[in-house]
Amino acid sequence: MTTEAPDYNGAARGWDQLEFLIRPVAGAIVERLPDPAPGAFVLDLGCGTGEPGLTVKTRHPAVRLLGVDRADLMVEIARAKARSLGFGDTAFETRLMSDTAVAPASVDLLVSRFAFLMLDHQALELSLAEAIRVMRPGAAYSFAVWDRSELNTLITLFRSVLGGFPGGASLPDPSAINYLAEPGYRAHLLLRAGVTNVEEASLSWDARIPDRESLVGVLEHSPFGVFLKSLEPAARAEAVSRITEGAVAYREPDGGYRSPTTCRLFGGRR
Repeated sequence: MTTEAPDYNGAARGWDQLEFLIRPVAGAIVERLPDPAPGAFVLDLGCGTGEPGLTVKTRHPAVRLLGVDRADLMVEIARAKARSLGFGDTAFETRLMSDTAVAPASVDLLVSRFAFLMLDHQALELSLAEAIRVMRPGAAYSFAVWDRSELNTLITLFRSVLGGFPGGASLPDPSAINYLAEPGYRAHLLLRAGVTNVEEASLSWDARIPDRESLVGVLEHSPFGVFLKSLEPAARAEAVSRITEGAVAYREPDGGYRSPTTCRLFGGRR
């Protein structure tokens, strides 16, 4: 089963406009880690514009951080953030999760937010094998993955509407990887690959969007935004209208939206 990769380079410049939707997640990932020793090597797989690695570095300034991501524009933004924060011993590189170029058994802490064990297009089995290769025995890991697609209500709404427009059938379909969210499946993959233990937990929160204009902004900055902008003006207006109609179920009396969202947290040791 495969699904096409979203255009993360196309979405990179506006990516941080979506950070408020998933703000609790980076902190939850880091809170599940043991306190690292000074100089501990942290690897962030699929780091995007820098999270959760930058949160690890903020809370534990003495660690060494490397973030890798396939989207070079995401990496550029992550590097700029690290410079603005004055972080040393921090690097972000354009690399695949399945080919990090990291030395074997050198990673003390491995983290990831919505990248590792997420999508087939990132060669799930290869990236898992790579993670095991680079972690030292006893290294800790903590990462977040999406739960079933219907529990990620905004993305499911965007895809269901845009999929009905010309060319929309080729858009990434979140439901295509629901098999990964089957109970015990990801834990089984981790244990089979060689980790010593797996702890799994659910994290749910309401993503709060203040008004209709902000909802449209979330759509435009999402991985589906490039496709939306490619539509003819009339079709684009129709797509936005259908999405705002679909979001009525989450509308609050003040005109804002509260979208229920759920992910799963995994942690343990190599």
